Amino acid sequence: MNGKQIEFDGNVDNFKTKNNETTIQIKTTSSNLSLDSLSKVSEGAIRVYLESSQMELIDELNDEFTVNDILDIYKAEHKQSDGSKITQCRVITKNGNVYSISEDLLNKLEAEMPEEPFLDDNSDD
Repeated sequence: MNGKQIEFDGNVDNFKTKNNETTIQIKTTSSNLSLDSLSKVSEGAIRVYLESSQMELIDELNDEFTVNDILDIYKAEHKQSDGSKITQCRVITKNGNVYSISEDLLNKLEAEMPEEPFLDDNSDD
């Protein structure tokens, strides 16, 4: 997926469904989210991943998932309030599970990933 991406810490403040449409309100502080970044990323269609902060770091797959199960894989650097940087690597599987993985495992998985994404047999693409 090409496009712009932002990540920030926040909490689901409220959510509701009406007429088959779901509205999710997310609350964060201005120190966690730049409104300029939010404005730029919201110019097109967006994909939202919600994940809890209670993830366990995976160093080896150990049958958690396979390369064929991967929907998206990414690495992001976050600046801490003390100025230090932390690197987070994530894998999102086709069934919606999110895994926090080590950078070594991310590099290994990226090397095994095909050039084109895997498509489901029932896909319209």
